[in-house]
Amino acid sequence: MAQLWYKPSPPGEVHDTPWLSPDATRYLESLLRPDMHVLEHGSGGSTIWLAKRVELVTAVEHDPDWHRAVKSVAPSNAQVILWDKPKLPKLHPPYDLVLVDGEPVEERAYYIRAAEKLVKPGGVFVLDNFNRPEYQAERESLEKRHRHLEFRFSFGLYLNTQFFFIGQKP
Repeated sequence: MAQLWYKPSPPGEVHDTPWLSPDATRYLESLLRPDMHVLEHGSGGSTIWLAKRVELVTAVEHDPDWHRAVKSVAPSNAQVILWDKPKLPKLHPPYDLVLVDGEPVEERAYYIRAAEKLVKPGGVFVLDNFNRPEYQAERESLEKRHRHLEFRFSFGLYLNTQFFFIGQKP
């Protein structure tokens, strides 16, 4: 039986698919180019999936079990960094695309606030579970500054993804 995209899997079962709705995944794939550099908050199947489509993926993971599991199956163009807070990981912006889908969800606000520093002008910032209250103010501020597109999935409260086009006015 195929893994359902919205069902979490344990760290020992890293599937090479993003944990995004099928429509959001198809749209994301349409944006990717082989020369892109991608930053990912959180790692997992999306790390492997992205690495097959872009030049470089840097995934920042806070969970040691997920870090080990993803790093063990990641291709050579995927760097998986364990984020041992409070020290911030060493990043090398700007990126062509930033995908924010990691835990803990409260940390997502940091990436949202830093979107313009992390993403090249003309690049894309992807926020999964965009309607969570933990970072509503940061998301609304980003919406006022950049054009965005939403993919809403009717199964589950937070299974929604938002794409921001950095440098394009709403």
